[in-house]
Amino acid sequence: MTKFEQRLRAAFERTAGDENCTKALAIIRGELDPLTVDAAQRLESQCYNPPGRHYLTMTALDSLLGTHGVEHIVDVDMHNGPPVKYLNTGDIYADTLVWYRDRARPWDVQSWGDVAERLGL
Repeated sequence: MTKFEQRLRAAFERTAGDENCTKALAIIRGELDPLTVDAAQRLESQCYNPPGRHYLTMTALDSLLGTHGVEHIVDVDMHNGPPVKYLNTGDIYADTLVWYRDRARPWDVQSWGDVAERLGL
């Protein structure tokens, strides 16, 4: 088990359960289609144009991990999208799943408050 997997399980296993953490990790690794999650299926059915893969992925992870929506930090570049997204746990300093657009390894588990402080926001 990688450090990332350990941190994700530590952050979410108590509230989301082992099975949902396992599914979330499989989606992140690309081993499981996000459309296997009801929330992603609902999102797709509500859109006239198909939503992007990343949007479906974040929606599926939000549902599986029991968070309160997908948020972004800093200004959104309308061509490339937001540079940082996270799943809202409702607590600035609670560990959550964070995605970085411009990193080789885009996924991390940390608090979005720590991310904002590091970015000088």
